[in-house]
Amino acid sequence: MLFSESVPVGVNIKAGKADFNQVTRLWLSSLAKEIKLSKTAVSIFQKGIDNYRLKRKECLIEKESQPYIENELRGKLDLVIELIFRGIGNDIAKILALYDRTKKVYHLYDLDEFISKVARSKIGFTAKGIVKIGKYLSIQRKSGNGASVKVPKSHPKHPGNQIQFKMKILSFMHENKPFSILK
Repeated sequence: MLFSESVPVGVNIKAGKADFNQVTRLWLSSLAKEIKLSKTAVSIFQKGIDNYRLKRKECLIEKESQPYIENELRGKLDLVIELIFRGIGNDIAKILALYDRTKKVYHLYDLDEFISKVARSKIGFTAKGIVKIGKYLSIQRKSGNGASVKVPKSHPKHPGNQIQFKMKILSFMHENKPFSILK
């Protein structure tokens, strides 16, 4: 959007039909570079990706590594949330638009407030070692079928071996008041 005197305002749109939707995905190397993950954290995430990729076990962050990852992410959670919803250093994106595809309605949120609020969330883990960020977000291995990519699922470059961020978009919309609703 452009306003008077050509001041741009970016809007990040995330849509949901079911309550648990992908908001973005990226390679572990990109995540590590963007938020400056330690080599130990990268190794822990890579081991978890490989657990699935090589069918060793279905566990992303193993129990003994969870305190380390929790501590590492706690110190970088504002960067993680900024990365997935705006891009680090992006000063144009100001609005988060969450779209309910069934009801065909947008809920608009101040992106700075959203990032600040979510960055204060508790970090936890599921039984399969998926990282939970508060009530609405998770970090997991992408999985998926990679239908457009002709490499085996066991290959490190298969898109199913990316890191995926998912959000309970509809729950967030119902439980958090937007500054505006568009139908």
